[in-house]
This record gives sequence, C-alpha cells and structure tokens, in this order.
Amino acid sequence: MALSESEREELARLEMRLSSDDPRLAQSFSAAREQEPSQDPLVFELTMIAVGAFILMVGVAATAVILALSGIIVTVMAIARMVPRWLKSAPRDLSRRT
Repeated sequence: MALSESEREELARLEMRLSSDDPRLAQSFSAAREQEPSQDPLVFELTMIAVGAFILMVGVAATAVILALSGIIVTVMAIARMVPRWLKSAPRDLSRRT
C-alpha cells in the first residue's frame, strides 16, 4: 500500500525530528534498515538450493522424472547465481611463486 504525499511528508518530518532529538536511536534504525535479511542474495540462493534439493528428492522418491529434473534445474540455477560473487571475492594473486 503506497503512502500519499502528505503521509510521506509527515514521515519525513518525524524522521527529521527523531534525528535531532536522539541521533543514536535514529542511527540504529537506519543501520537496521540497511541490514534486512530479505535483501541478502546469499539467503535467497541457499534457500533455492534447499528447495531444489527437496524437489529433486521428492521426484526421485515418486519416480517422477520431470519433478526430479525440475529440482536439478532449480539447484543448478541457484548455484549459478552464486558463482560470480564467489569469483569476485576470490583472491586475485594467482601468480606462481617459485
């Protein structure tokens, strides 16, 4: 549900007043807003791996090939989303020392 313009203005005024009255409390609210777990891609990807593995196991148990393949596809896609981030965080010094 979207806020109206007057509600947004009132919210901005309250936020400004809070910042001036208690800066530490305002800072803790802004820090908590930045660290929402739902925004973490790792949580999403690990959840998708778990869901894919579950679908795969159900498909194998029910001997449903299409369901098993769906589980494999979901798992592989989640892992494929993780690979670029792993490559970015890998150490860059790949030179061999002799």
